Amino acid sequence: MTTYPQHDVYVEDEDGALSEMPFNVAHALVRLGWHTAWSAALRAEEAAFQEAGEEFAKRKQDHKKLAKESREAWQALALPWASGPRGGREGGEFVSQVQNLAKSAADHCVAMRIYKEDSAKNTAKLHEPAKEAYSQFETASRVLEEMHAVLAHALYKRIVELLWAVSWHVANTVAAKREEQEEEEEEKEEDAEEDEEEGEDEEDEEEDEEDE
Repeated sequence: MTTYPQHDVYVEDEDGALSEMPFNVAHALVRLGWHTAWSAALRAEEAAFQEAGEEFAKRKQDHKKLAKESREAWQALALPWASGPRGGREGGEFVSQVQNLAKSAADHCVAMRIYKEDSAKNTAKLHEPAKEAYSQFETASRVLEEMHAVLAHALYKRIVELLWAVSWHVANTVAAKREEQEEEEEEKEEDAEEDEEEGEDEEDEEEDEEDE
């Protein structure tokens, strides 16, 4: 079971509120956050950099499929557990808001880290999609925080922190890989320019020798 220390008890918590998460539900939550983030990151990379090729298309499709499967698994495993305190209606609301939380966290992080520089737009303009996603994240977080009869506050905090951390990890990983590729391409271009300049210098020297 995924539990929290006994000192993490809040006055808002109501009797019967869920304070621990079974392993299978916790595992489904991690998969939900992970695959939602990866699917969002690859979509953003494709849109920003016109990424193409069979290998990339397969990765994108695989993560899209895994994201769908992870949502279905989350719904199937989390709903019976979350319905315990107050029934299926509030349990379903919890399950739905966690999905919203995962999606908005992923969308915010990729919008902050995976985008193409545009000289016609300042950084604030480029990050506008991130603001909208963060607003959605805050809304979902606030709804979950107020579900005192369903979810203990300490467990709510850990759910939010987990999905936030996973989303940032994936976005940073993809962005770092993209930056590494761009640096390698720049180095190749610089090497090619240096080789071209050296070739021109050699031609000039040969011409000077012929003139002499």
